[in-house]
Amino acid sequence: MHPILKTQWERLHPPVGLNQDVAETLLRQCAINAPLVAIEWLGTGCANTNYKLTFASAKPLVLRIYQREHHSLAREIAIYRRLAGIIPAPTLLHSSNDGEVIKQPWALLEWIDGKLMRDVLMGGDDAVAGECAFSAGQALTRLRHIGFSQGGFFEQGLCVRPFSPAETYYPFAMARLHRPPVQEALGAAWVERIHQVLQESRSWLPAVNPANLTHADFDPSNILVEQHRGVWRVKAVLDWEFALASSYLLDVGLFLRYDYGLPTTYRQRFAEGLRSDGSPLPSHWLASAKLMDLLCLLQLLSDNPVHLRPNLHLDVGALIRRTIRSWPP
Repeated sequence: MHPILKTQWERLHPPVGLNQDVAETLLRQCAINAPLVAIEWLGTGCANTNYKLTFASAKPLVLRIYQREHHSLAREIAIYRRLAGIIPAPTLLHSSNDGEVIKQPWALLEWIDGKLMRDVLMGGDDAVAGECAFSAGQALTRLRHIGFSQGGFFEQGLCVRPFSPAETYYPFAMARLHRPPVQEALGAAWVERIHQVLQESRSWLPAVNPANLTHADFDPSNILVEQHRGVWRVKAVLDWEFALASSYLLDVGLFLRYDYGLPTTYRQRFAEGLRSDGSPLPSHWLASAKLMDLLCLLQLLSDNPVHLRPNLHLDVGALIRRTIRSWPP
C-alpha cells in the first residue's frame, strides 16, 4: 500500500540547528536555571522546528522555533489562551520575537507525555483506531462551538481579516486548479474532471459565514493520545500555526484524508464523536468535508515545488485522484 498519514513528506525547510550554549542562553532569558542534560530534535513536523529539552531536576520542555511565518507565534499565543479548558493543548510558558539569540520567533511549551496518534494508528488495531477517532471527534465538536461572525484569516491575535471574494472556497479552488504547477502535476484530463466535480458539487461547500476556530492541520500527525483506564483518548492537539476562522468541515476533511487506508471504525467512530454532544451533522457532511480537503490538496500542489518535495507531490496527486475516482463519497 502507498504510504499514508504523511509519513514520507519532506520538510519545507531544514531544521534550525540548536547547540547547548544557545539553548542555555534562551533558558536564562526565561529564568530557567535547571541543568540542561539533553536536546532532542522532534523530527515529525514538516514546517517548524521543535526540540525536547530534558533537565536534571525539572520537567522537560519543548522549544518551538517558527520558520514558516513569523506571525505564527502571536497567533498561537492567542489560540492557546482561547482554548484553555475547552480542548487539551500545550501550555505556552515563554516566548520571544526579539531575534537576539536566534533570528526566528520561538516559544517554550510544556512537554506532554503521550503518543502521536499517527504512530498508534499505524499499529493496525481496529478497536484502538476507533477509540482514537472517537476522542478526536469529541475534541473537534467542542472546537466548532468557538465561533466567529465571519470567515477569514487571523491577523492581530484572533482578529479576523475576512476572506476576499477570491479567497472564498469555490473561487479559491478554481484558481489553484488552473495554476501551472497543478496542471503539470495532474495533467489536462484530471484537471478537467476535477473542474467538473467542483462545478457540480459547489453547493456542498459550506457557507463562509458564520465560522468557527479551525485548526486547518487537524490530522493524526498533530494529535497526542494516551491510554486512560484502558481506552485511548486525545491528550493534546498540537501545532496551531495554520489556524483560521472557517468551517469545522475543513478539519473533518483533513482528519479523514487517509481513511481509505485505516479501519472502517475510524470514520464511523469519528462521526460518533462529532455528534457526541448532540450537535447534528449536515446530511452531506462527508462530501462537504472531502471537498474542503480537496481545496487543501490543490493548494499543496500549487505552493510546493515538486523538485523540493517530490514525495509530497506523489502522495497529494494520488489523494486527489482517489477522491475524484470515488466521487461522490
